[in-house]
Amino acid sequence: MLDDVAIFVQIVRSGSLSLASKRLDIPANTLGRRLASLEQAMGTPLLFRSTRALRCTPAGDVLYQQSSANIDALNATIESIKHMDGEPRGTIRVHVSTSFFEYSETNFLQVFLDKYPDIELELIVSDIEPNLTEDGIDLLLRVGKPKKSSYVTHKLRDVTLGLYASAHYLARQGTPQTLNDLAGHEHLQYLGKTHENLLTLKRQDQTYSLPVRGRFSSDSMLGLINAAHQGLGIALLNNVMTQFEQKELVHVLPEYYLPTEGFYAVYPNEKSLSKAALAVLNHMIDKAAICRLR
Repeated sequence: MLDDVAIFVQIVRSGSLSLASKRLDIPANTLGRRLASLEQAMGTPLLFRSTRALRCTPAGDVLYQQSSANIDALNATIESIKHMDGEPRGTIRVHVSTSFFEYSETNFLQVFLDKYPDIELELIVSDIEPNLTEDGIDLLLRVGKPKKSSYVTHKLRDVTLGLYASAHYLARQGTPQTLNDLAGHEHLQYLGKTHENLLTLKRQDQTYSLPVRGRFSSDSMLGLINAAHQGLGIALLNNVMTQFEQKELVHVLPEYYLPTEGFYAVYPNEKSLSKAALAVLNHMIDKAAICRLR
């Protein structure tokens, strides 16, 4: 019966027999028979069936709420026992926001897969926060904490922005020595992240806002880095990313910065983290120069 309960949980999460069939690699008619057998054993219907979707009956909802977390924990335990004495292996699904590629080294994936040849990585790239359990996501890497407070979160690094420009731009236009000097420079702006034509910076505990001008803007940090490298102006850039890109940019007024939300690794619960997913997390932690999880 335990196997049938696990199948029932997957059917509920999938929303249809056909989708559950694909995820479990079991024919839909077989799933239907297993579901009917479980309902017979329970002595009550568990799902309302329609041509469009499935939804739980009151009894089915109780069974799902009481069993889904336990099924996940059992699966995680079985998986950890399988690979207790071996190298991490198996397929893991990692969800990242589009900004992930702005906060990680360009060869991050290659280095990881070379290190763990028995791991297969499914990378889902989207700025829409997923439901980790329902979407089958092992690990979420994102800027800022997730909306769902029950998830386990690990802050991989603080992220700050600083002012950068190319050496040839500064040779042509002069290097700012004070905040007031910025008024005479072209500024490259990050669309949607800052107030238009207004630059906000911090120095120690003080916050400063000053008007700026510029003819170039982008919604990509990479785009701004490349524009700064080409000498188009001064840009407020991710301090970590400028190190990765190695564009030989000059850090202007380095005592001024802008804090942002940190970069986080997120997973449903401690028991859900497989050995393979933990390998990804520890790889991220190593790259972020934060103590390895034990």
